[in-house]
Amino acid sequence: MKPNIISIFIFALAILIPSRIFSQNTSPPEIGLVLEGGGALGLAHVGVLQVLEELEVPIDRIGGTSMGGLVSGLYAIGYTPAQLEEIVKDMDWSVLMGNDIDRTKAPFAVKSAEKRFIFSAPRNGTKVGLNAALIDGTNIYQKFQELCAPAANIRDFEKLPTPFFCIAADLDFEEQVILDKGYLPDVLRATMSIPLVFNPVRMDGMVLVDGGLLNNFPVREMREKGADIVIGVRLVEVDSAAGGAGLFDVIGQTYEVVMTKVRCEYEYDPDYLINVYLPGLSASDFDKSEEFIKLGRKAAENIADELKKLSSDNYVKRKELPIVDPTINITAIKINGQQHIEADKIKNILQLPLNEDIPFSRVQEAMEKLQASNLFETTRYKINEEKILDVYIEEKSNNFLNVGLRYDNDFGASLLLNSTFRHILTGGDYASIEVRLTRNPYFKTTYSYRSLREATPFADLNLIGDDYFRFVSDKDYEVFQHNQVEVRGGLRWTPSNSLQIKTGLEWLWYGFNENADQDIFFPINTQLLSYFINIYTDHLNRPEHPSEGYTSYLVSKFITSSIFDFNNAGKHIWLSAGHSHYIPFSKKATGKITGQIGLSTDVIDRQFLFYQGGMYDHLRPNFILQAGLPIMRNNGTNAAALGFEILFELMPSQYATVGYNASNLSGRVDGLLSAHWQQGVFLGYQMGTVIGPLNIKIGTPTDDFDLEFFISAGHYF
Repeated sequence: MKPNIISIFIFALAILIPSRIFSQNTSPPEIGLVLEGGGALGLAHVGVLQVLEELEVPIDRIGGTSMGGLVSGLYAIGYTPAQLEEIVKDMDWSVLMGNDIDRTKAPFAVKSAEKRFIFSAPRNGTKVGLNAALIDGTNIYQKFQELCAPAANIRDFEKLPTPFFCIAADLDFEEQVILDKGYLPDVLRATMSIPLVFNPVRMDGMVLVDGGLLNNFPVREMREKGADIVIGVRLVEVDSAAGGAGLFDVIGQTYEVVMTKVRCEYEYDPDYLINVYLPGLSASDFDKSEEFIKLGRKAAENIADELKKLSSDNYVKRKELPIVDPTINITAIKINGQQHIEADKIKNILQLPLNEDIPFSRVQEAMEKLQASNLFETTRYKINEEKILDVYIEEKSNNFLNVGLRYDNDFGASLLLNSTFRHILTGGDYASIEVRLTRNPYFKTTYSYRSLREATPFADLNLIGDDYFRFVSDKDYEVFQHNQVEVRGGLRWTPSNSLQIKTGLEWLWYGFNENADQDIFFPINTQLLSYFINIYTDHLNRPEHPSEGYTSYLVSKFITSSIFDFNNAGKHIWLSAGHSHYIPFSKKATGKITGQIGLSTDVIDRQFLFYQGGMYDHLRPNFILQAGLPIMRNNGTNAAALGFEILFELMPSQYATVGYNASNLSGRVDGLLSAHWQQGVFLGYQMGTVIGPLNIKIGTPTDDFDLEFFISAGHYF
């Protein structure tokens, strides 16, 4: 039987046509990687990425939530897994997850007022509110700006080297938001804005917080983006500190309860699931990045045989992303969100040139200065396509209530109540009223206008009650009271962030009560007027336990009895100066050198004498430190002191100290060199507490073993 020609033709088509069709559809499936959120637990994702790279598994698109979104976004920019490991290891998480500012960029007024209060809250009339969150998020946002600089001009995340999206939650509409477009630092900041921990991010009319509230594992969204195969990485806590004391642990456990309720609605199973088991670790262990990465690697290696099925013969290992400081040219600066502070003043703080090529890091430094001004709750920025620098600010509340608490064994317990008012007469001015409740009470009020590098007026009114000690033997002393009213007015000039000069007039009305049993209120019968010039410097890298830098002061008064009594103004000169210099010996040890000098041309009254003794270095300008002596043990019209101390960091926020100092008092200036110098040594321990630093010292004179004990807790005020 002869074959039918038509049948032969159909058979040929059946062979040829499919081969052509398949030859045109041999593109590999698109692989998407989804990374779950989980705070510090998300650092394990870096280890997973390293293993996927080693197995030559291509990642065609990537996405995630919270920390998973952060790691996804950095990978999408082009960073290699090895670079990501270096990035997370080099991050100072204690700074990024806090509100501490770079003190080199903070105005002097901010430095002088920091670390006095244990509680600060906005106030509206008689109502006291709470801050929106514990952390304003500025420090970590600045880090995102730096890391995202290579993709600064990309707004469509499909155009990144690896297409990317992440998830946030809109508080107003109570729904998830897929962030696949926008300004990348804003997006990364939004996806990890844990409510109550970080301030929300306001973007395009939305109030965005951590997407983990609604969808912590966006597998469905990855499929909708076009992924044919989805690899998912889940973070599994094992034997973590249940009910742990850490705030992040408590919030993390609360989130876990919430997320369990919403997983059924949003989460779907991936094609390949990598469960990263994290025994004994929690969402707040940011200092254990190396351990997280190892566990991430282990989890991926456990299913390496399955993952190898996804490897590609055409896999191209990505090259390291060059770390550069790009050059930008800003054509204009636009301020958004200001209410009381003029745009020109904000631009004056930034001090950025227009139409000039500058490094991107200079913009970052300018924004750090803006946040360090302490005028704004949050600051964000982006450079748009027209090269306009858009600055977004949220001004701090006009009024604040502040509370401080302190104890030391010299003056007892103290409670500080402070109320601060901003923008009273003009944007940038402020007034402060505070009361110290203690056996040495005071009432202080001040008004000032803050300006950058310009001389501005200020006025102070202080009502002070102090105890003075008069020793009748080595250990026995009498207490007499001193009440004083101070009225000051003058100019304050801040040439730089580390230098302040104050000059003006000071009226004093004061009196002493020789009988401590009498009522605290007694006649104030002496009046003096002073012309003063005070100079302060502060170059310390941090306010507590600095490791480098120096601070110094000079307080000088030309005392007379009348504003017109110029002839006698130069006859009574009182001067006190001090300097402390910190020198790093190693990462764990710092040396501290101190010096003090006090000079007076005449004995005017007890409050102008210099008092020797005591081991705490944040007291009045006329107190001269001396280890081994009780506070105010001796007094004189002229004084000098030298000291040396070594601070050893035992663990974070805990220090051991050992030191030596010598001091002298004399009725004449030349007697400071010839008379006998008192010498002493001391040992100490310092640590951070809820109310401020705990400071314990034991000292003794070198010529007589006689221990003197000192303890204080809380910030000095």
